[in-house]
Amino acid sequence: MLIVILTLVIATVVLSPFLVALILMFPHISIVYKRGRMIRYITHAASESGFSVTHLHRLVCLSPNRADRYDLLVHNSERAYAIKLWSATKNQSTVVISRDGAVCEYRKIPEPLSPDSERIYNIKGKKLSVPITKCNFKVKKGITVDHILMYYPRNKDTFLDFGTHKKRLGDGDRIFGKTVCSPTKFYKLMTSYSPPEEDADSSQSKVDQ
Repeated sequence: MLIVILTLVIATVVLSPFLVALILMFPHISIVYKRGRMIRYITHAASESGFSVTHLHRLVCLSPNRADRYDLLVHNSERAYAIKLWSATKNQSTVVISRDGAVCEYRKIPEPLSPDSERIYNIKGKKLSVPITKCNFKVKKGITVDHILMYYPRNKDTFLDFGTHKKRLGDGDRIFGKTVCSPTKFYKLMTSYSPPEEDADSSQSKVDQ
């Protein structure tokens, strides 16, 4: 019995740092898993629609939001879609993107001593910025290239801040030269091509209610 207790104590001491690290890393592990499923979905859908998928660098699933490069190129002989992956680590938070690309993330957290009250947790920094993406690929002359911000998994809400007002961003909106897409929206875009609309950050649209 003593040996069993000692074994459990030793196992707890040894595994505790691992368990803590696993808990802290869970949101990122979840993103990698969901991105992997998404890439398989896109690859299958692209193949059915006559497109090929090229990984533009190794370990696409691990590409950070702040990376200034595209991750995937979906292409055929007529057009290509350059995809930048951008994912939420906290899907219950609200993100506000300024016109220079900086990101504020707001999340309501219950106060421990007041279960009915909440405070706003705000993070702002380079790590959360939407980067100006460099073209790390080449296509044949005459091929039309559309730039995609594949936003998945998503935050609870996402807004573009014009200074005087905010506009809620959704599938099909344009921001920083890219069309915001979920995997499903991208599939529809790929199978029913139309020229991209004006950027949301250059228009003066009324704020979505």
